[in-house]
Amino acid sequence: MLAPFQFLVRDWQNFTLDDPSTPSDFASMESEMDAYLVSVIADRDALDLKETRQQISTCFSKVSSYLLPHPGIPVTKKTFDGDPSKVDPIFLSLLDRYVRRVFGNEMEPKEIQGRTLTSRELGAYVKAYSEIFKGGNEFPKVRKGGAKRVCRRADNMKRFDSYYGNIPYAINIYDMRPAIRRQSQ
Repeated sequence: MLAPFQFLVRDWQNFTLDDPSTPSDFASMESEMDAYLVSVIADRDALDLKETRQQISTCFSKVSSYLLPHPGIPVTKKTFDGDPSKVDPIFLSLLDRYVRRVFGNEMEPKEIQGRTLTSRELGAYVKAYSEIFKGGNEFPKVRKGGAKRVCRRADNMKRFDSYYGNIPYAINIYDMRPAIRRQSQ
């Protein structure tokens, strides 16, 4: 089963609406995001990134994008203290909608090769695959060997967690042996 993939773009400046205020305004902005993605993924005459676009389209069950504007100049200052009132309200509104979309009721557990991942395993996969994509401009060729290494690493991590999870039990049994011997004498 293929997984969905979403591009999250920050500092997007090309929304039609400059000052959205109603839910329908934000919905209109999200429609613009969908239209933008279609235009980016669409076939073109130039062969510049044709193979990359095709791989993205075929590697994932659903490809989507979400575009966020710049959070505002105060956020870029060294003196920014994390105060949300200093963040651009449009950025905050779109960020809120994005977070609700990603972590809302429609969120499904992540699976690889039909097996549901734990959060720790997912982190390992993200780290391993980000290493593959580190190369830069060229879309990486993920070889079966690389994917197998990632799967093996996740399986080893699961065994490691299981082993260390059982250590307290093993120690308790070991500590109880002298008491068990004394009782049997």
